[in-house]
Amino acid sequence: MLSVQRSLAERVAPISLRPVVVSGRISVMEIVFSIYQENDGGFVAECLSHDIFTQADSWDELRSNVQDAVTGYFFDQIKPERIRLHLVRDEVLACA
Repeated sequence: MLSVQRSLAERVAPISLRPVVVSGRISVMEIVFSIYQENDGGFVAECLSHDIFTQADSWDELRSNVQDAVTGYFFDQIKPERIRLHLVRDEVLACA
């Protein structure tokens, strides 16, 4: 169980722009957001590596808002080529 948790933590590690190996070379940069669903059904997105936050009422609206927020944040810098949205779900189950 611990190795599974560690693997998940490594996949969403808060590294600013994560290099990804494609065809044997490092060429793609990725930024990661944690997504939480609010009680009212809306979504909140928080970047793990930069001070970028946004929210929306639907998943499609959230995707658009995240892209707009990243574009605004990196307006004078090199933009990441990919944005990863990591949906975080917290659920408590009763034991019988």
